[in-house]
Amino acid sequence: RDPFTGAAAHMFSVPVPGAGWTYVVVVPDSEMLAPIASLRRTLLVTVAVSIPVVALLILLVIGRLTRPLAEVRRAAGRIARGDLSVDVPVRSRDEIGALAETFNGMTGYLRETADVAERVSQGDLTATPRMRSERDALGQSLTNMITSLRDLVKQMADASQAVRRSGHEVADGAHTARVAADQMAATVTLVASGATEQSAVIEDSSRAVSGAQDAVDSA
Repeated sequence: RDPFTGAAAHMFSVPVPGAGWTYVVVVPDSEMLAPIASLRRTLLVTVAVSIPVVALLILLVIGRLTRPLAEVRRAAGRIARGDLSVDVPVRSRDEIGALAETFNGMTGYLRETADVAERVSQGDLTATPRMRSERDALGQSLTNMITSLRDLVKQMADASQAVRRSGHEVADGAHTARVAADQMAATVTLVASGATEQSAVIEDSSRAVSGAQDAVDSA
């Protein structure tokens, strides 16, 4: 301790050669440790200020990373509900930006496929989906459906032509039958007229024979 103040201190002594005495230095602990205490206070203040700043920076970075993912998630939810008008904004050129571009490409493909299906539903069988790859299951299925519809329409057209031809044949047959019936009716009428005339001739002949018989009897 400091022999004069009694405060905690460190004493350093150095003998003085030839003088017979020793040089003693007393340094109070408060003065010796003052730089360390100052450094500790500086570190504490720095840490106290840095922690909120670092936390804010972490939150900003997390928000920057998660915001595009949240946009993709919301867009996927809208597509799941059938809304194909959604697009995800591309805000960067990193992996998240590449994810947004890929998602927009998928949405564009679904819109193209929906447009082709809409044209087919309106009767336009010339619409053809654009295949994205050999493994494009949706495009291949839609192409197969359109091909089947084209074949079905062709079969219906052929069947309609056959029915039309059969109708013409039936109409021609009916006309022929009607002409034959008219001819038969005319023939029956002629036969009936001839029978009537023959009956009259026979009746006249019978009366003539009866008159001749009466004349013979009177003679």
